[in-house]
Amino acid sequence: MHAAFIADLIEADDAISLVYDDDGVVRGFAIGTLIDAPEVYDPGGPTSMIDDFMVDEPDAWRSIGRALLDAVTEAARARGAAQIIVVCGPDDLPKRSMLGAGGCTVATEWFTKQL
Repeated sequence: MHAAFIADLIEADDAISLVYDDDGVVRGFAIGTLIDAPEVYDPGGPTSMIDDFMVDEPDAWRSIGRALLDAVTEAARARGAAQIIVVCGPDDLPKRSMLGAGGCTVATEWFTKQL
C-alpha cells in the first residue's frame, strides 16, 4: 500500500481510523469508511466499510482484532451507521473466526453486522 493513500484515507472526514498500541508497539489497525449501503443490503442507514484491518500475528485476531472490531463498531454507531461490512478473504481463518464470534455473518464473502 502506498503511504500517501493510507495518509489520505486516515485523514478523510468519513474515516474511522484506529490503532492498537501495546507500549509503543503497533499490534494492529482498522480503518472504517462511512459509505452509503450497497444495494444488496437494506440496513436502514449508512454503512461502515472496514477494508483495511490487520493484526501482527494470527493469534491476535481473538484479542486485538476483536478489540478493534468492537471499537470501530461503536465509533460507527456513534456516527449514525446502521451496519458494518468487513472485508475478509475466505482463507483468512483466524480473522473469519473472530468476525463470526463478533456477531458478523457472511454475505457474498463480506461480513456484515446490523448496528
